[in-house]
Amino acid sequence: MADQQIVAQMQARINELSAQTAELVQGLARANAAYESQRDRLTSAEQELVDTKAKLQEQASSSSGSRETQLIHPSNVPKPPQYNDKKEEWEKFKHIFMAWTSAVHKDFPRLLDKAGREDKPLDMEVYRPEEERLSKAMYTFLIQYCPKPTMNVIGQGFTDENGFEIWRRLMKLSEPACRTKAWVWRRH
Repeated sequence: MADQQIVAQMQARINELSAQTAELVQGLARANAAYESQRDRLTSAEQELVDTKAKLQEQASSSSGSRETQLIHPSNVPKPPQYNDKKEEWEKFKHIFMAWTSAVHKDFPRLLDKAGREDKPLDMEVYRPEEERLSKAMYTFLIQYCPKPTMNVIGQGFTDENGFEIWRRLMKLSEPACRTKAWVWRRH
């Protein structure tokens, strides 16, 4: 009988140890899952930090690069006079206006020249977001510095805020289309 009691006690102790072992294994599994979750979040946060740092460095280098290439701050460049709607003064106004816009944004002269050479109306939908923003800014500039001719263009049913299209139309209205343009301007 004593042997049976010892065996029963040992069996009870084994069962108790098995239950504790199962609890420990479950606790270890939970701890391991929590560790893996924390490790994944930490890895993700580290990658996000690296990406953000790279973006900030890229922005800093692009803005410092633009500061290095910008010789004159736009606020220091005298604003062009208003165009008085006299065709003989267009070339002078255009030259001053193009020079001023180049100080405001480096892409304005290229975009204005491109718009001036177009024969067909320009559609805002083909612009990239930056070009669309510049076109709207050009619309504001033209209203300010070419009020009468711009209002004439707008009065012809033009409803967009497409400054490059207004510039194209002003070029078509103000510049002679013939090959002897220089001679015509000198004559005036």
